[in-house]
Amino acid sequence: IEDCGVYWHSEEFRNNNYHFDKMKTCNKNGIRLLTIFGDEWGDRKDQIKNFLLSTIGKNPTTIGARKTDLRLVEKKEAKEFLEANHIQGSTTLKMAWGLYYNNELVAVMTGNKHHRQGQEATFVLNRLAFKSGVSVQGGASKLFKALKAYAKEQGYSKLVSWSDNRWSEGRVYGAMGFSLEENMRPDYSYTKQDLRFSKQSCQKKILAKKGGIGSTEKEMALSLGLYRIWDCGKMRWAMDL
Repeated sequence: IEDCGVYWHSEEFRNNNYHFDKMKTCNKNGIRLLTIFGDEWGDRKDQIKNFLLSTIGKNPTTIGARKTDLRLVEKKEAKEFLEANHIQGSTTLKMAWGLYYNNELVAVMTGNKHHRQGQEATFVLNRLAFKSGVSVQGGASKLFKALKAYAKEQGYSKLVSWSDNRWSEGRVYGAMGFSLEENMRPDYSYTKQDLRFSKQSCQKKILAKKGGIGSTEKEMALSLGLYRIWDCGKMRWAMDL
């Protein structure tokens, strides 16, 4: 488990394949590498601890999915659950399925329409989260069965999702019946001191309004003291309906 300070691991000191190559080297030697960025540890420490406990099989509570009730979850409740339990927090969602144990929400899976034009027939599985300290055996499969049926009923012909190599090996997607569609190369966000910003929030038109100087996004970002930091890549998973 590596906690990477975003300043010292930015492109000012590391090349764009640094984290990706380290991950591959670990994998070749039978080691699973979890790469945490410093801002995540600062902002989402409880959620990361929850994830690590689950990863090493040390959650204090284990529940069988058969003992849970499957229900549609109100968007507000789903977003609050994700914010409390998912490393990335909440997201835009069209629907959410949840598992309840003794009337308490213990797991959530959410879906939304694809954000790109031309992908209107594609539905996105964009979040899966379990309550802190709780493992639900068979929970992902139970939730996915419901999400898949919903997508079919709504007329979607394809399901997609992404796993982040910094956190996941993607095994849960294979177990649910997805096929690996693409191994994606490392991508970047921007850093300034100990802060990190999405590349979507650092587009040229946005940087220009902040006084950025240059002809490219990178040049404009550098003029504002913003450096790129690269991840370990992602995997895109797909399923035809």
